[in-house]
Amino acid sequence: MRAAHPARPGVGRVTAADRPWRQWVSLRLACGVQPQAVAWAGGRLLVAGLRGCGVLEPPWSAAGWREMGDAAGLLRSGARCLLADGDGCWVGLPYGLAHLGPGDARLVWDADQPGGAVPLALAQEGDRLWLGLRGGGVACLSQGPAAVVSVVWCLPGPVRDLAPAPGGWWVASDAGLFWCGDGGPKALSTTPARALLADGDGWLVATASGLWRLTTDGATSPVPDCERLPQRDLWHLARTADGTLWAGGPFGLVRGAVDGWHYHQGPRWLPHDAVLGLAAAGENLAVATAGGLAVWTAAPASLADKAATLQARLVQRHLRLGCFVEEARLPAPGVVKGSVPELSDNDGLWTGLYLAAQSYRYAVTGEAEARREAERAFGALEWLEAVTTIPGYPTKCIVPADQDPGGTWYPSADGRWRWKGDCSSDEIVGHFYAYCLYFDLVADPAGRARVAALVRRILGHILDHDLRIMEFGRRTRWGYWNPEALNGAEGRWGDRGLNSLEILSHLRVAAHITGDAEYVRRQRELAFRHEYLENLRRVRPDPAGLINHSDDELAMLSYDPLLRHETDAEVRAAVLESLRAVWSLERAERNPLWNFIYMAHTGDVSALADALRTLRELPADTIAWPVRNQRRSDIVLDPIPDRHGRLQATRVLPYDEMALTRWNGNPYECDGGDACREGDGVHYLLPYWMGRHHGWIAAPSIGAG
Repeated sequence: MRAAHPARPGVGRVTAADRPWRQWVSLRLACGVQPQAVAWAGGRLLVAGLRGCGVLEPPWSAAGWREMGDAAGLLRSGARCLLADGDGCWVGLPYGLAHLGPGDARLVWDADQPGGAVPLALAQEGDRLWLGLRGGGVACLSQGPAAVVSVVWCLPGPVRDLAPAPGGWWVASDAGLFWCGDGGPKALSTTPARALLADGDGWLVATASGLWRLTTDGATSPVPDCERLPQRDLWHLARTADGTLWAGGPFGLVRGAVDGWHYHQGPRWLPHDAVLGLAAAGENLAVATAGGLAVWTAAPASLADKAATLQARLVQRHLRLGCFVEEARLPAPGVVKGSVPELSDNDGLWTGLYLAAQSYRYAVTGEAEARREAERAFGALEWLEAVTTIPGYPTKCIVPADQDPGGTWYPSADGRWRWKGDCSSDEIVGHFYAYCLYFDLVADPAGRARVAALVRRILGHILDHDLRIMEFGRRTRWGYWNPEALNGAEGRWGDRGLNSLEILSHLRVAAHITGDAEYVRRQRELAFRHEYLENLRRVRPDPAGLINHSDDELAMLSYDPLLRHETDAEVRAAVLESLRAVWSLERAERNPLWNFIYMAHTGDVSALADALRTLRELPADTIAWPVRNQRRSDIVLDPIPDRHGRLQATRVLPYDEMALTRWNGNPYECDGGDACREGDGVHYLLPYWMGRHHGWIAAPSIGAG
């Protein structure tokens, strides 16, 4: 039987439907060439590049690659442009023009001046083929007994693209944007222009300084929000059937949607950042890069589906010793087969967050599997305390006795295990946060008794040692909550308010779980006599640029259980005031877990939209792919680096455009990731199931989103 959730006054009642939405997915495709140009023809993808040209057809796989004629010799130096032509295609070469078809590969035009006559752009007008040349010419191909390329207009720079219009051509050139008609070339701009895309009654122009709008009368202007483009130097343009605009450049792919500009960079999205060609057909986008080929397609997604994917992956790859939730170390960048769960200094915290997620999941679904996962996670937390030779002391980590990871480790009583010393406040926060939810939402009477006994041992150790964690006669580095330290000279900046909040929370949880009024008495003594309530005013004292996001996590995980069960009006008022002050600084991060904790205790549901946005943005692929955002043109770098000395932005980017992070990481950090680890997914599972439990996220439904 599921435990009822205690009443929480003032919780807002608003529910967001989990309707499926279309989510862009990038598929890397193996083909027989190094791609340099792409085009679509009747649902088939044409790919030209070094030493060949071929066709790929869905479903996308390497087995679907088919060579177009014997083109290896013709394309020995690669391709510069590609244009579909019935069952075949035209290919611009570094020394002329070729036509490829089924069983046919022939050189149509051998340029007399390879340096300047290299075709960089191809366009069809009726039965005539037009070429944009590296030397600045716009030429026309006449076919007969001998193909002849005649230069019609001469421009000062390489011609990158051509677009037909009544009476002439729009021409994108390194020397600018031109109109070419009966009166000869007319310069409209000297800013280098690289690509043209029909757009309503005008055109979009990719330039070296952003995206422009070109009207039929030759007027140009930046598109709306052009200054917010993640990269301004644009090389290629395409639009998929759903209206999404795509722009490729030297540093990745820009996507324009109704909610603004998005940036896709790094191996999560592309084989290489340098985009050499784009082509759209329906809801498919082909991307040729310097490192290979990708096809983007829109696939249905839902919050519930993402939760199921992450849950299955976690159970498969992220349980060390069968119970501790860990990130996984990959055997090679991006390779998950053979991954191994990593050791952690915070097994109590990370496994505790998983226990919390499964507790909410069980409360929502009543599934036996959710209950088993919660019980396994609680058993792991029990083991962290039971394995040590200090009653009430939970270790950070356990390894088999024959392992020596380095650092301070002690043998278990039975000699089978080693446990790590220097237990920190982080561990205690993770334990007590998880105990509270497991006790309230999952545990049966026998389980509740186990929780109560464990809480008594751990908090007994802390109280018996003057609100400190003691390890063989010495205090651990971060394990202290005593007034003499917090309110005295020993109270480090950042510790006084946070540690006061933590111990007030732990004592209130202990009182709720054990029913022992002595914990309430000790809590009130700290709150009023030792002014811990006053200390709550400085839970977040960090100066700008030195924010400790790990401390933010500890604070939010302490607010929640404290406010779930605190009954004293004065204490509640002080804690709520502190929560509001801290969350006002956190709000810009759009953290779904922090938002839901805030909503649960204030009734302010205005943060729901931001929480849902982040849950949708968080990738189901949790590999820590490398991300390099500091070169983006749409961010402002903070003049002050973060507390680790790393560059950070002044705003939080979409979560699928930043490096993988747990909620103790810095969401403002610009760069990160190495593709050598995979996240466990709890950063998504916990807020998702909390949102479902509170009724803010509806059960999945069928229908377009």
